[in-house]
Amino acid sequence: MRKFYGKNASQLIEEELLLDAKGCLLDPEKSVQDVAELLNFSDQSAFCKFFRRCCGVSPGAYRKNECIEKE
Repeated sequence: MRKFYGKNASQLIEEELLLDAKGCLLDPEKSVQDVAELLNFSDQSAFCKFFRRCCGVSPGAYRKNECIEKE
């Protein structure tokens, strides 16, 4: 995979998971807990750690930022 995409399989999966997470967080009907469950994280804390590591902000801060930008 690295040969074709320049990334290993876990990096590609992580990117897709992050895209899914960002999309789900834009839905105001879904809580962060709902998103964590939907994406099969063991709990909300694990999801928040993953999201912060990848984006540099918490899921709540990301959601707030995106809502402000859309206004």
